[in-house]
Formats: sequence, structure tokens, C-alpha cells
Amino acid sequence: MIDNARQQAAIAWWAEQTDRGGEGMVVKLLQFIEKGRSGIVQPGVKVRGREYLRIIYGPEYTLPANLERLRSRGLG
Repeated sequence: MIDNARQQAAIAWWAEQTDRGGEGMVVKLLQFIEKGRSGIVQPGVKVRGREYLRIIYGPEYTLPANLERLRSRGLG
């Protein structure tokens, strides 16, 4: 498990990258193949920045109703 200071440093680094126009990053598991409750799990998750998401979902994606709809979609 990662400690809080390292987690906050990673979040700050990501925010700095995306604030400068970067798309985001892909977070991958330490193990190449990992099994979950339903079998093999997704090998990575794309973590996108605010401006990239604005391009994909439109300029009003940060409105509460839109964020709620997007959050309900899940990562599965």
C-alpha cells in the first residue's frame, strides 16, 4: 500500500501535468496479470485531465448532474 505522502505527491504531479495541457496517464497494476472476483482484471486505467475530458464530454461536463451521470458509469 502506498503511504499518504507519496499518494499526495503523485496527485500533485498529475495535476501539474494536466494543468499544462497533458492528456493524463495510464495507471497499471504492479503485476502483469491480476485476478479479481470475476477473473482477470483490466491491466490499466486511463486517468484523464480536466481539459481532455472537456473535449470528450463537452464544456458542461463539470455540472453536478453531468458528473453524477459519468460517475455512475463505473470503471468495469
